[in-house]
Amino acid sequence: MADFTAPATGGHRVLIVEDEIAIALEIEAELREAGFQTVGPAGDVEQAAGLIVRGGIDAAILDVGLLGHSVGEVMWPLVQRQIPFLFMTGYDELSLPSWVPPAETVRKPCHMSDLVDRVRSTIAKASTATPRLNGEVPATPGALPTIRPPA
Repeated sequence: MADFTAPATGGHRVLIVEDEIAIALEIEAELREAGFQTVGPAGDVEQAAGLIVRGGIDAAILDVGLLGHSVGEVMWPLVQRQIPFLFMTGYDELSLPSWVPPAETVRKPCHMSDLVDRVRSTIAKASTATPRLNGEVPATPGALPTIRPPA
């Protein structure tokens, strides 16, 4: 079961959504070595959505294909909570819904140091772009914490 894990040092909390366990563990080790805290890894949509709803995530790495399921159900709660993310994929082209904000894409296979640099860049861009809501859904009337993407 995916759970929160953290190194002895501080750092941003990064959700890892990857269904290939060897890759997920390699990403986790590299992020921890770089001083990040890790959340997950989550190997499917349900695990990822559950971790996102729990909160406390600063960024996410998303494998585009999760055991044959669309990563859209994972992107939507991240978009709602203004949590930046990047894609990790072996696909040449991505077909994403119009509501998905621009995000970096790391092609598999990749050097883990490049992935770590992209995570840093994603977090830095997000921190200067718009005010963050600390991973929480806005507490305004009608702002419901749904995990379903728009049609």
